[in-house]
Amino acid sequence: MKTPNRNILRWKISIKEDRGNLTIIHKYGNINKNFDCLSRWALANTPKNTAWVPQEENHLEGICVKDIGTELFNQAKESFMMENNCHILFQLLIKYSKYSSLSSRLYKSWKKLYDGGRFHLLDGILYHRTKHKLWYSIPYQLIRSFFEE
Repeated sequence: MKTPNRNILRWKISIKEDRGNLTIIHKYGNINKNFDCLSRWALANTPKNTAWVPQEENHLEGICVKDIGTELFNQAKESFMMENNCHILFQLLIKYSKYSSLSSRLYKSWKKLYDGGRFHLLDGILYHRTKHKLWYSIPYQLIRSFFEE
């Protein structure tokens, strides 16, 4: 290859910076309507691959709490009283008082989500609503103790 121009150098630098976090998404166009992984065979992340990135040993992206039982939920209910924002949200949602002075004591990011109606209280558990899903809201202290066990 001849001397690369500055656009290619920019791409090279940005790819090196984002290695491991980069995802390629193929969007179909007028001619190519199928999603064919950019017409390339995917390379396995093994030492034989020159772009190999060693993975962390205990890379954890999520935990399924479906089969844990009621102990986690009981601990979550108790831990809402320990964390300030969770406790305030718990009190606000019990009373259904949207314009209460309690909401002014929430952190700015939590208050914005509360004003947008993103939190729900069902069976004593605080849930955070995204577009199409409800997520358990578990305080950080409980998450830390859960991982330590």
